[in-house]
Amino acid sequence: MLCEREAKIYPALNREAIKRVLLNLANQTRESSENTGPITQNDLSNAFVNAVGVSPSDETAIMLQRLPSLGRINADSPDRQFLDSFILNGLRAESIIEMSNSWDEKILSADWKYPLDQTGLSILAEYIMMDTKRKDIFFATAKKTALSANKVLAADIVSALCLIDKSSFDFKGIYINGGYFSCLSFEGKEIRNLEISDSIIENIDLTNAILDSSVKLNRCLISKIYGIASRSGIPVQFVECEVSEYEQLATTTLIKRAHLSEAQKLFVEMLRKIFFQPGAGRKESALLRGMGDSANKPLGEKILRKLQDEGLITQHRGKEGPVYKPVRKETGRINKMLTDLTLSTDPVWLYIGTLS
Repeated sequence: MLCEREAKIYPALNREAIKRVLLNLANQTRESSENTGPITQNDLSNAFVNAVGVSPSDETAIMLQRLPSLGRINADSPDRQFLDSFILNGLRAESIIEMSNSWDEKILSADWKYPLDQTGLSILAEYIMMDTKRKDIFFATAKKTALSANKVLAADIVSALCLIDKSSFDFKGIYINGGYFSCLSFEGKEIRNLEISDSIIENIDLTNAILDSSVKLNRCLISKIYGIASRSGIPVQFVECEVSEYEQLATTTLIKRAHLSEAQKLFVEMLRKIFFQPGAGRKESALLRGMGDSANKPLGEKILRKLQDEGLITQHRGKEGPVYKPVRKETGRINKMLTDLTLSTDPVWLYIGTLS
């Protein structure tokens, strides 16, 4: 749509030519000093030559300055940059899709610095899911790129494969060393035979993930982990990894935003109030307060009954209804569940996961 509109404005450039130029520029920025650029005048000219096969005329050169989603870096420089990250990552994903029909050895040896973001990965994953053969093609490509110099491309493909609607994924020994992942989601999946070393991972989601012993993450720099609340909950498959931030659940607002089921959110909030807030006990109404749609009484009653059956809390009669108190000797067990979150194997946590 965007390229068609521009082609109508500038008839000298057809829709396909504009698209090719933008795809070339999106790939060039993978190796730029910044994620979005700079794009020099020579870069514009070279992108046109690669797309069309001839050098741009004076009229075309002027039109290239006005390509959609590009703008000046600043008033004192003629260099351009991508202004819209959504368009940029869409183009990068589209470029990978087109290359999948015939991989260029130059791409495999390229020194890409910047990975696809969540938007780009979603576009790529959706394309792969549309055809079973594509899954096989991209899986084979992931193995090939993992052995090439372009580790960012390998990371992009593995990240996209992880977004496919599939309960388990066997990566059959893929090993990525020195990759860069923007979003790596193992959420709700069993992952096997994957090793990642000395890589940057901006976000990794371990919510309800099952990591086989054949999965290894060694010496990775991780900005944020979802699905566990502290360092003590890190799986044994993570070796010498540095993590900057964990999924913190210290307030009701953060709990509601967490990647948990409604039952798990209510369970975590109840435990936090009963065990870790000041006071001798909590009224049932107070335990349900503030959790919005998740605070339905039948679900809350099931959770409280399970906690009592397991000897984790006790119920006492209060002036305004039941009051629930913690069994203090079980605080360590509770703390571990709140730390491990979706990686917890505690029978109570597993039971809560079955509630709806």
